Amino acid sequence: MKLNQLLILLLVVILFSCKKEEKDNTFSIYHLKPNSIYTTADSLVINGSFSIRRNDFFVVKNYDAKNENHKIKIDSFVVNYLKSNNFLSVSKNSNWRLTFFKYGKGIDVNTEHIDGTDYAIHDLFSYKKEIGSYYFDTRIGYGSTNYNNDSTRGHSEKREVISNYFQNLNTALNQNNNIIDKPNDIAGEYEMIKGFTHFIGSEDDEILSANLIIEKLSETDYGYYSAHKIKNIRPNERVGVLRNYKNNFYNLSICDNNPSEGITEENFINGIYLHNQVIIKKKGDTLAMIRYGGNFRRYMLYKKLRPETNYNIYLEDALDRSKFDYNNFIIEYNKAKNYDKSKLQIAYIETNYGWVSKHNHKEDSINFNKTHYYQNPNQDDMFTKQDSTFLHLFKSVNY
Repeated sequence: MKLNQLLILLLVVILFSCKKEEKDNTFSIYHLKPNSIYTTADSLVINGSFSIRRNDFFVVKNYDAKNENHKIKIDSFVVNYLKSNNFLSVSKNSNWRLTFFKYGKGIDVNTEHIDGTDYAIHDLFSYKKEIGSYYFDTRIGYGSTNYNNDSTRGHSEKREVISNYFQNLNTALNQNNNIIDKPNDIAGEYEMIKGFTHFIGSEDDEILSANLIIEKLSETDYGYYSAHKIKNIRPNERVGVLRNYKNNFYNLSICDNNPSEGITEENFINGIYLHNQVIIKKKGDTLAMIRYGGNFRRYMLYKKLRPETNYNIYLEDALDRSKFDYNNFIIEYNKAKNYDKSKLQIAYIETNYGWVSKHNHKEDSINFNKTHYYQNPNQDDMFTKQDSTFLHLFKSVNY
């Protein structure tokens, strides 16, 4: 072979060897195995924690944090992943987190996520490399999604496609033991099976007896009056209206006139708005109810009264007083629910801490707003043990 031919061949080889490999810009998601599944025997009864905890890990190639469409693609991937896996529907008292990492810096499609080691947590799979995570459990369904905006902070939000999917999935999750987490019809007369109030830092106050009467006022509203007895304390009465709003029950409150605003009582427009949530579950003729405040939760387990059964003899007078107060409240409720919407607008805004209600009152000479904030029923997991013990009792009752 002539010298010039050799030189040309050598030049071609050099050119091909120096040519950079074209970059693959395809957006891709890969499942990193193994998953982490941690089981705690009898945790539901012992300490109220989750019996099964599961973490699945993924790596995303060519992810752009500023590209909302990339987040939408991950959302869609998560929905399809949930559809293909029945973990939540078969694993009672469990939680599940799906965590996504950015491709590169040692993490690729073949990397194993070895959970619980320095290698996994503190080196390759550090928080700074997370794109975000999705959280679910069998108590509340879809918890939240956390997308990291940068290496030091992130924000929690509800992704619409996940929320929409869980509106249907929650129904399926709660088919176990015929439990209806978000019952539509709760009307009836009830007597207490067991009740107690738990205050943070103190022993439970046992409730000795209770009766609850609920009547259906509309497709969404249920009026109620009740009485319960605690040892050495006269019976306590309670009345109100519960509204089924977006598949949860809330106490309704009525706007109160604030004289300092300069509006006369006769011109003030009353309206009804959502107050704190009341957690209600139903199984057959059994009704579980959890009310909460700043430092307490009250747990009540009821069964429907049989036709031949009377109210508790020690509560008869209290129930008469409660019914009288209830009838008066219903009068005000009927007035307030038909308020003049041209003079009062009530908006509900869902936040990570629960519902916020905003009232815009309009009068001839004045326009003012009121805002009501309410506590998230989760209460920062301060009552996880009590919730789990109570719900375990509810599931075991057969009425």
